[in-house]
Amino acid sequence: MVKGQPLAWIVAAVAAVQATILTASSAATKASALAAAGMPASAATTASAFSLPPPGALACLAVALLAVGVALLMDKLVGLFHVFPFSHADNH
Repeated sequence: MVKGQPLAWIVAAVAAVQATILTASSAATKASALAAAGMPASAATTASAFSLPPPGALACLAVALLAVGVALLMDKLVGLFHVFPFSHADNH
């Protein structure tokens, strides 16, 4: 295992959790604003749940996907360094 691979997985997990938190807090803020404006609570919750996530959440999601890609590439790189013994004398 490459020494940086666990770090890449940790960065991916933290960024994904942060994106989830940002999206949830944005949806809650939108729902409360819509409810305060007079929209029924169920309609406000539904409307805010289907709204676009904030740009910060999209950036965190991009970082998470990039970190997962880096971790998987590191795993593939380690696989290239495995040695498979072969003897031409035994190949008949």
